[in-house]
Amino acid sequence: MAPSLPGEQQVLSQRLTLEPRPDEQREMKDFFGNATTTAVWHRPIEALALTLALKVERLAPVEGADLSPLLRDLDDALAGCTDLGPDSPHHFRGPSARVPEVF
Repeated sequence: MAPSLPGEQQVLSQRLTLEPRPDEQREMKDFFGNATTTAVWHRPIEALALTLALKVERLAPVEGADLSPLLRDLDDALAGCTDLGPDSPHHFRGPSARVPEVF
């Protein structure tokens, strides 16, 4: 499911349909606040159809100055950040398949 992003977008309605219907289904939010759905079937299924319908209000972004530190100062800036909540930059600093490690 699509997240609501304060100041950027608001989910007005959402509907997820699974065929065949699962024997168990649960909605929750993960650590980062993303809506997730877990579905369980108690017997094997041969095919799965997912239909997701969303109505989202997209807001105009607020323009502001980029206050990011220079890359050479990033390690020092991160060292000063002790919050490990969902918005902490520590969760996003490692290399990934899309963003290689920078030296």
